Amino acid sequence: MMGKRTTLSKKLRFDVFDRDNFTCRYCGKTPPDVKLVIDHMMPVKEGGGAEPANLITSCSECNAGKGAKILERGANDKNDRRRAQEYMEQRDAAKLAVRTIEAQADMRASVEELLCREFAVPSAQHALVSHVCNLMVEFDPQTVISWVGQTAARGIHYSSAGRYLSGIARAVRKEGAA
Repeated sequence: MMGKRTTLSKKLRFDVFDRDNFTCRYCGKTPPDVKLVIDHMMPVKEGGGAEPANLITSCSECNAGKGAKILERGANDKNDRRRAQEYMEQRDAAKLAVRTIEAQADMRASVEELLCREFAVPSAQHALVSHVCNLMVEFDPQTVISWVGQTAARGIHYSSAGRYLSGIARAVRKEGAA
């Protein structure tokens, strides 16, 4: 999962140096004794980005020694470790959100294809696709697919399919509550 390295602006570099008090967050050295650079706490090759929460001030020696590793203990400051942990959690949550959105889009495309095939229509209405997707979240998807097939087989007109499917779902809910 190779990340893409982006050039950091001078402003962003200065902001990170300023936030870190122009001090290497690993060894505590300051200029003019060392040259300061910006380090990615979560390496770019592991998916780390150029967000300030993932950037840290490092001297060139510490940065060269660290390389593209993710440090278990992080930098020498609790705030750095907390910031790195928060960054990694946010990154993981963003990846999960992207996967969820992609899965929802795949589901919508499959449902639209199903409706077009079963009802012999060129395109499916957005509202009906959403309704069937919601039913698939609430009930077993295979069961909902069979309901769509039953609805079409009964000769229910496409424009009434949503109401008919709602009636099936209502009856199943009622059975479950009894």
